[in-house]
Amino acid sequence: MKKLIQTISTGEWRFVAVLMVVIMFLTGVPFLYGWLSAPAGAVYNGLHALSPGDVPVYYSYITQVAHGDFFVKDLFTSEPQTLGTFNVWWTGVGLLMRWSGLPVELVFQLSRLAMIP
Repeated sequence: MKKLIQTISTGEWRFVAVLMVVIMFLTGVPFLYGWLSAPAGAVYNGLHALSPGDVPVYYSYITQVAHGDFFVKDLFTSEPQTLGTFNVWWTGVGLLMRWSGLPVELVFQLSRLAMIP
């Protein structure tokens, strides 16, 4: 693996870096616009048409961990769940929310952008 990485040219690394920045920009701007254009007293929650059922589940995972529940449950299903699931990623994001005090919507978007690289 080390030899493979050494064969990648500086130009190829530059291309990957530029591509990451462009993707982060293109996927982050709509959420920034929604947040900035939300009227006073309203909140832009980042829901969209592609996966409107997924985002609230992720928000609940993050919030559950921020409140100290490290074995998260899907609160949006009627299926019985005797045990929660430990997920390293959502645990890290939930702890970031807990330690930073940032809102769940912002923590989710930051974590989503961090996954691009």
